[in-house]
Amino acid sequence: MPFQVGKALHPPIEFGVTCDNSRDNISSLNGRYSELTGSCWLQESRPSLYQSLVYYRRHFVKPDNPELYGGDDKLFAVASQRIDYESLLDEMGGNCSDRTEALY
Repeated sequence: MPFQVGKALHPPIEFGVTCDNSRDNISSLNGRYSELTGSCWLQESRPSLYQSLVYYRRHFVKPDNPELYGGDDKLFAVASQRIDYESLLDEMGGNCSDRTEALY
């Protein structure tokens, strides 16, 4: 599930994904705590036995995927889709996707 962290600090930036400024959150502290605001949001909003964050999206950009977040800004090229991560988890010895709430 892709989600945007620090949304409270950047309200005009819209990626069309879930944001960390809903429910009980510390989104306004993102400038100081970075991805931890997203981690806290996950713990409060999406309780599950296993959680994972991948916050450096450029590691997972698919060069053959022309779809972009953020219009023409190449910085926000869409990262791999959830199904790509699920197939990688399967190859690693078991489907963990049913136990993982956030793959991004």
